[in-house]
Amino acid sequence: MSINRNLIKKLPGFIEEAVYERSYEHGNLIYITIAVWECEDVLQNAIEAVQAENKKQGFNPAEMFERLPLHQTGEHIVKWTIKKKIIMSKIFFDAGISLDGFMAGENRGPKNPIGDNGTMIHQWLYKQKAFWKFLGMEGGEEEGDGNDLIVKTFSRACAYIMGKRMFEEGEANWPEDLYKAPVYVLTHEKRKPWVQKGSTVFYFINDGIESALENAKANAK
Repeated sequence: MSINRNLIKKLPGFIEEAVYERSYEHGNLIYITIAVWECEDVLQNAIEAVQAENKKQGFNPAEMFERLPLHQTGEHIVKWTIKKKIIMSKIFFDAGISLDGFMAGENRGPKNPIGDNGTMIHQWLYKQKAFWKFLGMEGGEEEGDGNDLIVKTFSRACAYIMGKRMFEEGEANWPEDLYKAPVYVLTHEKRKPWVQKGSTVFYFINDGIESALENAKANAK
């Protein structure tokens, strides 16, 4: 079992493990190992890797359990559990919009992000020190409630989903490693992931927002 424990720690998607032992009267022992994984896919890969290693080593767990001298009410009791981590996540929508329903101005594009006069919607944002800190720059003058909102929003966001238009405007203007998290771009364009220096990776999703959301929830850390 120590071979398996050392092996799984090196596998992709492994998060942590816990080992529990409890001794009862007459020398009976319950030994449980719980391994926590990022998602169900990596868990299944881990099970297959352990089974392959057991076969390579000529080790048959079932046979070992049969001959172990552990008894409780006349039965052999040994339990080894691999448990998938259940990731509890919240989804929140972050956008700026005017009272009359506009999110951007006309003539928007990579050379004119947010469109003509589109920045007017975000004037409050540009005054916050936290906004400029997120960009890796000096700026802003306010540190009140608006600033705290920005800090809380960015600190709890572990993955992002955006549309193609926002990405195209940002691709030409954003600094490197802006989001520091996986970003899923909804688009019909087929494109390989854009891996930036740091922890920002842009993934291009062609099969709908449901797929983007599933990936974001699975990979948010």
